[in-house]
Amino acid sequence: MYNIVKRIGVSVVLALAAVMPAASQEPYGKKEAQNALAEISGQYDSWKSASWQGKVRTDMLPLSPTMKVYMECGKRTSISLRVPIMGEVARIEVDKDSVLLANKMKRVYWSAPMAEVSKILPDFLNESQELMLGRGVAIGKGLLSKKMAGDVDVYGIPGGGFLVVPELPEEMEGFNYGYAFDDYGRMIALSVSRGKTEAEEADKAAGDMAAGAGDSLSFAADIDYDSEDAYSGAKALLHIQMKGKNMTATLEVGKTECGGKGFDRFIPGRNYRRVGLRECLKFLEPV
Repeated sequence: MYNIVKRIGVSVVLALAAVMPAASQEPYGKKEAQNALAEISGQYDSWKSASWQGKVRTDMLPLSPTMKVYMECGKRTSISLRVPIMGEVARIEVDKDSVLLANKMKRVYWSAPMAEVSKILPDFLNESQELMLGRGVAIGKGLLSKKMAGDVDVYGIPGGGFLVVPELPEEMEGFNYGYAFDDYGRMIALSVSRGKTEAEEADKAAGDMAAGAGDSLSFAADIDYDSEDAYSGAKALLHIQMKGKNMTATLEVGKTECGGKGFDRFIPGRNYRRVGLRECLKFLEPV
């Protein structure tokens, strides 16, 4: 019932380009959009806690960590990365008050108050949880529902189903995302990408390396959901470009357990040093 992604493809841009020509060329009117969004929201079930485990494979790390996720609805999300012999190497903690990332290999951590994160992602905790349960959200507005008919474009797909493209907040310049749903309102695809903003392109054209043009981050992810087997697993592929180099990561996920067993949240001790986000993620950066 509460299961994540089934399969992730190649590139968000290619995926949307492949879906859009097959969809109706004009978005639905308000009434049709409301009907489609009502079908989608009719798939939602209430939940209190959920957990899942997966395997990460990436050319950014020498080993393949296992990932465990535990979520309490609207309260907290804990993500643990472990590798054989070494044990836990990284931890992410998200709650109503803050976001924390710990690099246990280097004994450093980064944290930010949720109020700061909310300036860009107003409901980050709840919306990230719903996405991990395979549910569509309009960023900053919550779960897709018929009341959002004026905030999203809905397109029909021949043979049944819908393509939903929400409006982007101004703070998310450079991002694009959209969903595809079958005719029962179940999500079958999520596409997300982040390219260079106009300011980053201008910096690059001017050769302004001091402004960070050479370090700008681009990524693309394309998530396909297999509704035929009730979302009983996941495989995800993420493409990242940083410092002019391309990197990929895949995540294979097992079935999500409603009310699954949790684990203790991580609190950095005195032997941990607080650093900036870039330094905390340094082990992921290309040399």
